[in-house]
Amino acid sequence: MARKPEIGNVQLYPDRPLRRDEKNGYVLKFFCPILGKRIRKNCGTRDRREARTILRECRERLLNGEYVRSGGAITAVDAKMPRPHAVANGDGKSWEEAAESYRAKFKGRSIDDVISRLSLAERIFENRRKDLKLPPGVPLSDCLTEDGIEYLQSRLLAGDEGRYS
Repeated sequence: MARKPEIGNVQLYPDRPLRRDEKNGYVLKFFCPILGKRIRKNCGTRDRREARTILRECRERLLNGEYVRSGGAITAVDAKMPRPHAVANGDGKSWEEAAESYRAKFKGRSIDDVISRLSLAERIFENRRKDLKLPPGVPLSDCLTEDGIEYLQSRLLAGDEGRYS
Protein backbone atom coordinates (compact mmCIF):
# COMPACT_ATOMS: atom_id res chain seq x y z
CA MET A 1 0.00 0.00 0.00
CA ALA A 2 1.32 3.41 -0.96
CA ARG A 3 2.28 5.98 1.61
CA LYS A 4 -0.05 8.92 2.16
CA PRO A 5 1.21 11.97 0.29
CA GLU A 6 2.85 14.50 2.56
CA ILE A 7 4.41 17.86 1.91
CA GLY A 8 8.19 17.66 1.89
CA ASN A 9 8.40 14.06 0.66
CA VAL A 10 10.31 14.70 -2.58
CA GLN A 11 11.78 11.87 -4.62
CA LEU A 12 14.27 11.94 -7.49
CA TYR A 13 13.49 9.75 -10.47
CA PRO A 14 15.24 7.67 -11.71
CA ASP A 15 17.21 6.69 -8.63
CA ARG A 16 20.27 5.72 -10.69
CA PRO A 17 22.64 7.35 -13.17
CA LEU A 18 21.01 8.20 -16.51
CA ARG A 19 21.68 6.21 -19.65
CA ARG A 20 22.62 7.93 -22.92
CA ASP A 21 19.27 7.14 -24.54
CA GLU A 22 17.27 8.83 -21.75
CA LYS A 23 16.57 12.32 -23.03
CA ASN A 24 14.48 13.92 -20.28
CA GLY A 25 16.97 13.98 -17.45
CA TYR A 26 16.02 13.78 -13.79
CA VAL A 27 12.47 14.31 -12.53
CA LEU A 28 11.17 15.25 -9.06
CA LYS A 29 8.07 13.46 -7.76
CA PHE A 30 6.24 15.12 -4.88
CA PHE A 31 2.87 16.14 -3.46
CA CYS A 32 1.82 19.54 -4.84
CA PRO A 33 -0.15 21.56 -2.25
CA ILE A 34 -1.51 23.82 -5.01
CA LEU A 35 -3.10 21.03 -7.06
CA GLY A 36 -3.65 18.72 -4.10
CA LYS A 37 -2.12 15.69 -5.81
CA ARG A 38 1.18 13.98 -6.52
CA ILE A 39 2.99 15.45 -9.54
CA ARG A 40 6.24 15.19 -11.48
CA LYS A 41 8.40 18.16 -12.43
CA ASN A 42 11.48 18.05 -14.61
CA CYS A 43 14.70 19.21 -12.91
CA GLY A 44 16.07 20.49 -16.21
CA THR A 45 19.39 18.74 -15.76
CA ARG A 46 21.11 15.46 -16.57
CA ASP A 47 23.69 15.93 -13.79
CA ARG A 48 22.78 13.82 -10.75
CA ARG A 49 24.58 16.05 -8.25
CA GLU A 50 22.78 19.14 -9.54
CA ALA A 51 19.46 17.25 -9.49
CA ARG A 52 19.99 16.38 -5.81
CA THR A 53 20.71 20.06 -5.07
CA ILE A 54 17.42 20.99 -6.78
CA LEU A 55 15.66 18.24 -4.77
CA ARG A 56 16.89 19.72 -1.48
CA GLU A 57 15.87 23.24 -2.52
CA CYS A 58 12.43 22.03 -3.63
CA ARG A 59 11.92 20.21 -0.32
CA GLU A 60 12.88 23.36 1.59
CA ARG A 61 10.54 25.53 -0.54
CA LEU A 62 7.67 23.10 0.06
CA LEU A 63 8.18 23.08 3.82
CA ASN A 64 8.56 26.84 4.30
CA GLY A 65 5.66 27.76 1.96
CA GLU A 66 7.70 29.46 -0.78
CA TYR A 67 6.50 26.87 -3.31
CA VAL A 68 2.87 27.95 -2.89
CA ARG A 69 3.66 31.69 -2.76
CA SER A 70 5.65 31.47 -6.02
CA GLY A 71 2.88 29.59 -7.81
CA GLY A 72 4.72 26.28 -8.12
CA ALA A 73 8.37 27.17 -8.74
CA ILE A 74 10.67 24.39 -7.50
CA THR A 75 13.75 26.65 -7.22
CA ALA A 76 14.37 30.31 -6.48
CA VAL A 77 15.64 30.76 -10.05
CA ASP A 78 12.34 29.39 -11.41
CA ALA A 79 10.42 31.78 -9.16
CA LYS A 80 12.10 34.76 -10.84
CA MET A 81 11.11 33.57 -14.33
CA PRO A 82 7.82 34.98 -15.63
CA ARG A 83 4.88 32.60 -15.73
CA PRO A 84 2.62 32.72 -18.83
CA HIS A 85 -0.38 34.03 -16.89
CA ALA A 86 1.73 36.36 -14.75
CA VAL A 87 3.35 38.23 -17.64
CA ALA A 88 2.23 41.87 -17.42
CA ASN A 89 -1.27 40.67 -18.36
CA GLY A 90 -0.90 41.47 -22.02
CA ASP A 91 0.23 45.12 -21.82
CA GLY A 92 -3.18 46.30 -23.09
CA LYS A 93 -3.19 44.10 -26.21
CA SER A 94 -6.33 42.51 -27.54
CA TRP A 95 -6.54 38.78 -28.15
CA GLU A 96 -6.39 39.34 -31.93
CA GLU A 97 -3.18 41.42 -31.75
CA ALA A 98 -1.44 38.91 -29.50
CA ALA A 99 -2.55 35.95 -31.63
CA GLU A 100 -1.32 37.65 -34.82
CA SER A 101 2.12 38.37 -33.33
CA TYR A 102 2.29 34.74 -32.13
CA ARG A 103 1.31 33.39 -35.58
CA ALA A 104 4.11 35.40 -37.16
CA LYS A 105 6.69 33.27 -35.32
CA PHE A 106 5.69 30.06 -37.15
CA LYS A 107 5.89 28.79 -40.71
CA GLY A 108 5.35 25.57 -42.62
CA ARG A 109 3.05 22.87 -41.28
CA SER A 110 3.24 24.06 -37.70
CA ILE A 111 1.33 27.25 -38.59
CA ASP A 112 -1.79 25.15 -39.29
CA ASP A 113 -1.66 23.65 -35.79
CA VAL A 114 -1.08 27.07 -34.23
CA ILE A 115 -4.00 28.63 -36.10
CA SER A 116 -6.28 25.74 -35.16
CA ARG A 117 -5.49 25.95 -31.45
CA LEU A 118 -5.62 29.73 -31.29
CA SER A 119 -8.96 29.87 -33.08
CA LEU A 120 -10.36 27.23 -30.72
CA ALA A 121 -9.27 29.23 -27.66
CA GLU A 122 -10.54 32.44 -29.27
CA ARG A 123 -14.01 30.95 -29.81
CA ILE A 124 -14.13 29.77 -26.18
CA PHE A 125 -13.11 33.20 -24.85
CA GLU A 126 -15.56 34.92 -27.21
CA ASN A 127 -18.41 32.76 -25.87
CA ARG A 128 -17.33 33.64 -22.33
CA ARG A 129 -17.39 37.33 -23.24
CA LYS A 130 -20.93 36.98 -24.64
CA ASP A 131 -22.11 35.08 -21.54
CA LEU A 132 -20.76 37.85 -19.30
CA LYS A 133 -22.35 40.48 -21.60
CA LEU A 134 -19.07 42.37 -22.09
CA PRO A 135 -18.35 44.73 -25.01
CA PRO A 136 -16.91 43.26 -28.26
CA GLY A 137 -13.26 42.28 -28.37
CA VAL A 138 -11.47 40.03 -25.89
CA PRO A 139 -8.67 41.82 -24.02
CA LEU A 140 -5.64 39.62 -23.50
CA SER A 141 -5.47 40.66 -19.85
CA ASP A 142 -8.82 38.91 -19.24
CA CYS A 143 -7.56 35.72 -20.88
CA LEU A 144 -4.31 35.58 -18.92
CA THR A 145 -5.81 35.74 -15.46
CA GLU A 146 -5.95 32.64 -13.29
CA ASP A 147 -9.73 32.49 -13.78
CA GLY A 148 -9.38 32.87 -17.56
CA ILE A 149 -6.93 30.01 -17.86
CA GLU A 150 -9.01 27.76 -15.58
CA TYR A 151 -12.10 28.58 -17.66
CA LEU A 152 -10.27 27.68 -20.88
CA GLN A 153 -9.04 24.39 -19.38
CA SER A 154 -12.48 23.40 -18.14
CA ARG A 155 -14.12 24.22 -21.49
CA LEU A 156 -11.46 22.28 -23.40
CA LEU A 157 -11.91 19.27 -21.12
CA ALA A 158 -15.68 19.52 -21.56
CA GLY A 159 -15.16 19.38 -25.35
CA ASP A 160 -16.55 22.83 -26.15
CA GLU A 161 -15.92 24.21 -29.63
CA GLY A 162 -14.33 20.95 -30.74
CA ARG A 163 -14.92 19.18 -34.04
CA TYR A 164 -16.86 16.33 -32.47
CA SER A 165 -19.77 16.32 -30.06
